[in-house]
Amino acid sequence: GSWPIFNPTNAVEVDEISKKIEGKLIRHLKNQHTNQGSKFFDLSDAATFITDGIEVVSEDEFTKCFTSIEQNYWNWNLYLMPVYIMGVFLRYLVLFPLRLIALFMGSIVFAISFAIVSSMLKDESVKHDFQRRLIRFYCSVFVMSWSGVIKYHGVRPPR
Repeated sequence: GSWPIFNPTNAVEVDEISKKIEGKLIRHLKNQHTNQGSKFFDLSDAATFITDGIEVVSEDEFTKCFTSIEQNYWNWNLYLMPVYIMGVFLRYLVLFPLRLIALFMGSIVFAISFAIVSSMLKDESVKHDFQRRLIRFYCSVFVMSWSGVIKYHGVRPPR
């Protein structure tokens, strides 16, 4: 069995227990005050109460409801691991370098073409038209290098 002081059955018993605890705490604090002179309260006095409170919160049944369940990772499965490794290989050793090469080559083409158009063409309206097309080309190269797909919803914006 357990002690009745730890299992109160009604509100009167809870009040009596809390009064006893408060009385002991007040007597303890008064003893400390008289024994230590002007020092009334020290942080170490509350350490036991704080520790007990933290233990109660960490072992609370309500808190246990919010703990996450240990998850099994799908890629550590014996049957799926080879497919996962092939996907990593394809993604980082094939596609990523191709994307970097495409971005690098597009940047070079854009820089050379933009310099040629800006220096060779004298007609401002034609020059701005070619520059706008080159900027649009460079934007599409950048989006393509990250495998982006631009999807218009609703009315397509005018060019």
